[in-house]
Amino acid sequence: MPQPIGGSFGMLLGRRLLFVVVLALIISVSRHELLLGQANGGAQASGLKIVVIEGEDGVNIIDQKTAVPAVVEVRDSNNLPVAGVPVVFALRSGAGRALLNTGLRQATVVTDAAGRASVAINPISRGAIQLQVNAAYQGQAATATITQTNFATAAQAAQAGAGSGSGGAAGGAGAGAGGGLSTAAIAGIAGAGAAVAEPSSP
Repeated sequence: MPQPIGGSFGMLLGRRLLFVVVLALIISVSRHELLLGQANGGAQASGLKIVVIEGEDGVNIIDQKTAVPAVVEVRDSNNLPVAGVPVVFALRSGAGRALLNTGLRQATVVTDAAGRASVAINPISRGAIQLQVNAAYQGQAATATITQTNFATAAQAAQAGAGSGSGGAAGGAGAGAGGGLSTAAIAGIAGAGAAVAEPSSP
């Protein structure tokens, strides 16, 4: 017995509506997976980081031609050192007060097997200097800033440290954190009239 025309049309319309609903559900799930993948990608991009090993709050003595080297370590999202990463060191603030060991204000150094890169700083005149450090690896990027201060003599550095109330304890804490010479050490050197020794890498 033939079905009424209205019944056939209703069945066809119902199938089309079901198809549209299923298609919309598939698109929604695909979009959710895409957004989730982008979010995970963003998390990975922020995983690269630069750890300052030595140089922060460093004290450079001009007349002794000594300076605290800037040493950094590049680590991935698992906090493991990464070798073969180009690291750009650039003097940003107080650039006229110092140059890098290349004789320029910017240098690129590739991290070694331990994930470390370093540059030496040649102090020219008194004042604060700021070294910006940038690294890029597999689409990820990281940045850090190292601040140091140039003094004409060790005696002036010791006097500035005493005047700021930093004291030996604060200076020792800075040195222990990978910074430069402590105020107490500078004062001792100035009092003894000896040359300032360049701090060794850890």
